[in-house]
Amino acid sequence: MGKYRAQYEVTLKFTAFVEVQGDFTDIEDARIDAAAEKIVRGMDPRDMAFDSEDYEILDVTEIK
Repeated sequence: MGKYRAQYEVTLKFTAFVEVQGDFTDIEDARIDAAAEKIVRGMDPRDMAFDSEDYEILDVTEIK
């Protein structure tokens, strides 16, 4: 009986809604994205909506 080790890449996808305020020129103002990203990066994933997960096998090696 053989023994093998499988390496996986696991990707989790979450959705988060954040509100930003500021003196932005219009909806295309890049500072909106920067401000929103700063907020979402500081969020706890438990405060986000879980959407999906994806598993991709990267490698399998035999263990001797």
